Amino acid sequence: MKKFIPILFCLICFSVNAQNNLPVKIYGRVDCGEWLSPPSEVQRIANQYWLLGYLTGVNAMLMTPTMNIGNVLGWLNSPKQAFAWMDKYCRENPLSTPDLGGLTLMNELRK
Repeated sequence: MKKFIPILFCLICFSVNAQNNLPVKIYGRVDCGEWLSPPSEVQRIANQYWLLGYLTGVNAMLMTPTMNIGNVLGWLNSPKQAFAWMDKYCRENPLSTPDLGGLTLMNELRK
């Protein structure tokens, strides 16, 4: 648990940097504006699959023996819950990004 907080802090700090100067490459990153109003149905679906992959990757990291936080995503009943949560997050934080929202969701589920 104590190891999770510094890692989460670092991930959040990386996420709030200017998008053009990210120290870590995040493929498929969009902003909350594009999450809420994608230019096409294909892009909406791509954004949703990106979110599922991102959450799965973070969840896998949290389940490693060194972190041993557990299966945080196990608290969700369906992917639609993650999409609805992200819709709400992006409406409330229009200048943010879904990757930061995903970390926020994982932190909420961990509680």
